[in-house]
Amino acid sequence: MELGSFWVRGRLKGEEGGVGGEDNGWSWKVTDGHGRACLGIGISFVVSSIVISAKAIHTLVINEEPKRSINLLFVSGTSVFLLFSMAYIKYLVAYKTDSRALRIDAFNTTAGGVMAFAVTLTSILYEHSNKIWFLDATVALGISLVFFLYGVRTIIELHSDKGTPVPSK
Repeated sequence: MELGSFWVRGRLKGEEGGVGGEDNGWSWKVTDGHGRACLGIGISFVVSSIVISAKAIHTLVINEEPKRSINLLFVSGTSVFLLFSMAYIKYLVAYKTDSRALRIDAFNTTAGGVMAFAVTLTSILYEHSNKIWFLDATVALGISLVFFLYGVRTIIELHSDKGTPVPSK
């Protein structure tokens, strides 16, 4: 998903291979490369949300307490910093290049950062009280719901051709 959003971009009307609309010079139809990338990312959000939900529900049902280690804390803590930094850079590039696919991918990276933060936080809190073993799975369910809704919204916007408008140059 990361690489796919970097190579694809909508084109201005009049450019070679451009797919511009009539009124503002842009088109986000699913038939162009940018629209296909956005559709692929939206579908992967929906599929990811189903898989995340299934794993989280399985963890909650069998009362599986999380396995904690100092390595997990280090990796998740580092991931928080790296994912939020990468998401910020992606948002900046997305708005500079008017790339909807990159904005959607930046949202995905932000959600990954939130998940890594939740793992870090619950690792620290679990050290003090093992009664909050369910927190990881609960946060995962919340994020999977957001992924599902955002994926469905992206797919609906693309098919209704009402995508987020891109500023005119």
